[in-house]
Amino acid sequence: MRRVPVVVAISVLALAALGILAAFLGGGRAGAPRDVSLRGGGEGPTLVLHGVDVREIRPGGTVIRFQSDRASYSILSRDLAAEGVTVALPAPAGEIVVRAPLASWKMDAGIVRLPDGGRAADAAGWSASVPEARLDLSAREMTASGASLSGPGVAVEGRDLVWRWKDGTLTMNAARGRVLPGRVVRRHG
Repeated sequence: MRRVPVVVAISVLALAALGILAAFLGGGRAGAPRDVSLRGGGEGPTLVLHGVDVREIRPGGTVIRFQSDRASYSILSRDLAAEGVTVALPAPAGEIVVRAPLASWKMDAGIVRLPDGGRAADAAGWSASVPEARLDLSAREMTASGASLSGPGVAVEGRDLVWRWKDGTLTMNAARGRVLPGRVVRRHG
């Protein structure tokens, strides 16, 4: 009876050892994301992953889904660097989907950086294009120094975007844009 847990434990350790050995023998960087600053950067072994699909359950039960074409994971620093990224964030009115060419995720801090920018869109028709952004998974918000924001009947550009997906609010400073009267959502009541 005790033989089964021992066999499972040995199998898990052997698999982990093979992964670390492959990282060392493969140089730890082959096939890693193209941006050198995102390639793990930390000391120690790095795993290179293809077709990544991570589901993280945050405190309170919130599930964040992170997908990428290719990624490298620094085992000691617990940082993930990825390219071809999609992050699905749960919001009251459905998911907010963020797409970006590159991302770095400090898993212990719950911070995802998008150094080459990206685009976020929700089910209600709001979207933001940003030159760079920061996702704070604990605070459940995306911040960007500048953005182009569009929604039902509105298109604006501005700076200091804050999109709080926990409560579905968007704020922006120095917004300039236009209102498209034929497309404005009207409330009945």
